[in-house]
Amino acid sequence: MQQNNENCDTSIIKKNESKYGKLSRSGLENIWWDDYVLSVNYKKPTEFELELATLLFTRLISSRELSINDNLEWSSLGFSFKEVQEGRYTLGVLSELIPKGHGCYVIKLKKDGQEVSNRDSETVLQAPHRPSDLFTDVIARKLFLEGDFAAVAVSTTHRNSVDLSKETDSFFNSFTEAVATAYQYPKIIQLHAFDTVKHNLDCDLILSATAKSGGVIYDNIARSLTDEFVIEGFKIFQFPKDVSVLGGLKNVNAKVFYSTNSEADFFHVETSMKMREGLRNSKYLRKKFTGCFINPP
Repeated sequence: MQQNNENCDTSIIKKNESKYGKLSRSGLENIWWDDYVLSVNYKKPTEFELELATLLFTRLISSRELSINDNLEWSSLGFSFKEVQEGRYTLGVLSELIPKGHGCYVIKLKKDGQEVSNRDSETVLQAPHRPSDLFTDVIARKLFLEGDFAAVAVSTTHRNSVDLSKETDSFFNSFTEAVATAYQYPKIIQLHAFDTVKHNLDCDLILSATAKSGGVIYDNIARSLTDEFVIEGFKIFQFPKDVSVLGGLKNVNAKVFYSTNSEADFFHVETSMKMREGLRNSKYLRKKFTGCFINPP
């Protein structure tokens, strides 16, 4: 997604900070805010660190457990692991010991005290442009806790410091590769934001497969989104069928996802402010959104 005035202008972010920050915070949200740094001199991980992170992410996603040795390895990469209780879920949270913009990663470990299985869900959420894509991280957190999603990853610094959807050498990309490795039929829904005025677009959501041609599943999900959201006053477009921009063609997360697993599906979802406000404020709309991806027709 390209930067735009509506979502990336610093003055607008500051203007929204009081409202944004005063939302009712859960334990997970507090961790996300503690892990956030507005500006950072991003240091790329080494090749060894990236390979180690991919291995550790894959183990954690596959087993839902963390050994003492793996915990030490995560510490060497600058991360701490903690368990957080959020409603019915016990979550495993990987956050930075010192915020350096490498992201925060959350995996469901248990539901109602019972271990979560990889058979329960292979769908993961990502929000790589926090806070410039305003409210995408808030929406991702709520979707994650309310729906059948296995994990969620969010950025922890402004995209001006590092754009995690375009930075190849990142732990965010290691996480993406691990999702593709750990699951047989993995799906990632990556949330973005766009300015309808700047792009002269009369729509509220753009669905794209990014680096590969969308197949039947994308057509079905686009149709389902249209059926569910047009009646709520939203317009749904599909890239490149309905629109020629904002398709995420340079998204490196999608590229590594597809190259790792031929059965993978990456959903690049651009949202207008109207759509984000709706998803942020309405559990009813979030349930509709989740249903379109988790149980497509």
